[in-house]
Parts: sequence; structure tokens; C-alpha cells
Amino acid sequence: MGYTHAFKTGLAAAIAAAIFLAFNLDHGFWAVVSAVVVMQANIGASFKASWARLLGTALGAFIGAVLAALGNAYGPAGLNPGSTTPGGIALSAAFAGLGVAFTGGLCVLLRLKDAYRLAGVTCAIVLLVFYATPWESALERTLDVSIGIAVALAVTVFVLPNHARHRLSEKLGEVLLKAGELCSVLTRAYLTRCYDAQDVAQKRDAMKQSFREARQLLAEARTEPGADEDALTARFTRVERVLEHVLSLDEAARQSDTVPGDAPVERDDDFHRQAAPEVEALALAITTTCGRAADALVTPRKDNFPSPTAGALEKVKARLAELRRAGASRKLPLEDVARFYMFIEALKALARDVDALFGQLDSAKP
Repeated sequence: MGYTHAFKTGLAAAIAAAIFLAFNLDHGFWAVVSAVVVMQANIGASFKASWARLLGTALGAFIGAVLAALGNAYGPAGLNPGSTTPGGIALSAAFAGLGVAFTGGLCVLLRLKDAYRLAGVTCAIVLLVFYATPWESALERTLDVSIGIAVALAVTVFVLPNHARHRLSEKLGEVLLKAGELCSVLTRAYLTRCYDAQDVAQKRDAMKQSFREARQLLAEARTEPGADEDALTARFTRVERVLEHVLSLDEAARQSDTVPGDAPVERDDDFHRQAAPEVEALALAITTTCGRAADALVTPRKDNFPSPTAGALEKVKARLAELRRAGASRKLPLEDVARFYMFIEALKALARDVDALFGQLDSAKP
């Protein structure tokens, strides 16, 4: 949300109000209300909110009109919103409660959770306020809401449009940048046996929060006209795998610090000392590739050069093979060797998925 959204919301409200006044709609203020409610931060969110509001209004208005018509035809004379007798009040309240409950149950049955509340509100309005003319009132309310929705969508699409799929790319890039930074921190934590739980937790939580926001944007982007849902989902899934590998790396680094809270100490055994340069180079390559992938998500790539991750990964594999042949790990406790391979396998898996993601990004944006 920002100044642009405020301006567009005000413009949509003004247009809806002009239509309401120009055509002298009986309850046209609902058009203004709908225009304001439907106007969201991006096109995808606006389409999603529009569908929920239109469906909820139509469903609630129809059920309310049916119940009101049945009440008018077969109910007691005191069953109307203008009645002040105890019996009339009780019957009106019971009918309204029944209508809202039935509408809510139908929304649950049809899995229309976004329309749940609005459908109940509309049903209650028709039953309590427009009981005498239910079908006319239901039609008018649906029409008024439709006008507001149409105005909001027109402003959303044609006035300073903000696409959810573009915001999704930016947010996924943000996740990658934070994943690359955390990879560097965790690699250093493993090599120095100094796992700073508070610092890592802050970076991990920030990465997860960005990913949660990306998931919401994906749901909104899927509703946008012209969006390639398969491409959006594929990129999101690939970034999700990167995040999962970083979390595995986090667990491996945490377990490597057998004395939490102690000062950083470089590993001085031959095995770690000889493997460290290649491990650090791979972590740096992952961080670099994450940054390049984040840029490519936002701006189409104009180059064809490969990421540095593949080369760094091959060097790690070659170094480990050399150390195995030399028997360098035999001098280490078995637990230390197991922790090392737990960490290195997580790092290698992360490298492969980051490299695969970078390879998938080209000039064709969804």
C-alpha cells in the first residue's frame, strides 16, 4: 500500500459515486463501497477480491430473497423488520439467523471461504432491511456491487497498473538474496564452530517471512489475466527447494557447534583445513549465483555465461575425492566426519538447485 494505491482508490470511488449520482441509483452507495473494498495493491489481488465480493453478494442476495419471499408467502404477518411486537422481533431475528447460518454452511460446502462473510452480510441485509421487496432489492444490490467492481478493476488495470506477478518475481528475488546471505553465514559458522543462534534466527526468520509473502503473491498472480501459471509455479517451487536446502544447511551448522556460545575457532585438523578453501569458494559461488538469479527474476538476462556454482561444485567434489584417497578423515572422530558430510551434502544440494534455477531464467518472463 502507498500513495499510488490511495490515489487509485480515490479515483475508483469518485467514478463509482459519479455513476451513482448520475443514474440516481436507489442504493448506489454500495457501488462506491465495493469500489473501495475491491481496490487492492495489485491486479491479481483486485481480481481475487472482486470474485469473492461478487460471488458473496450474489449468493447472499439470492438466499436472502428466497427466504424473505417464503416468509412473505407463508409466514405470520408480524414477520417483518418494521414489527415492534416481541413475536415479530423474535421471528425476524430467527429468520435472519437462519439465513446467515444457511448461507455460511453453503459457502463451507462449496469451499468459498473468501465469500463467506460477505454472503452472510448480504443475506442479513436483504432479510432485515428489504424484506418487503426481496427480489428487487437483491437484484439492485448485486447490480450496485457489480458496478463498483467493474470500476475498481478498470482503474486497477488501466491506471498505473501494478502486476502481482512482477511483485512475485521481486519477492522471490528477495528470498534468494537472503538465502545466499544465510548460506555464507552458515558456512562460516561451520568452519569456525561458532553458531550464533540469535543472528542466524533473525536471518532465517526474515527469509521465511519473505517466502510467506511470495506464497501470497503467487495466489494473487494466478488470477491475473495473461499470467503463465505454470511458469510462475515452477519458479516458486524451485525457490522453495532452495529455501529447504538452506534450512538443512542451518541444521547441519547448528549441530557442528558442540559448545554453543564459545568464540570462533578455525578448524586446524588436516581434513577440514585442506577442504576449507573449496568449501568457502562453493559458498561464495552460491551467494553470487543467488544474487544473479534474483536480478534475473526482475530483469531479463541478456547474457549467456554460466553461473560460477557448477565449477565450484566440481572442485569440491574433486577435493573430497582426493582427501578420501589420502585417508585424511581417518584421524577425525567418526561424529566429526558424519557432521562434515551432513553439512557438505546440504551445501552441494543447495548449489545444484541454485544452479538449476539460474539456468531456467531467460528473457521470457511470466
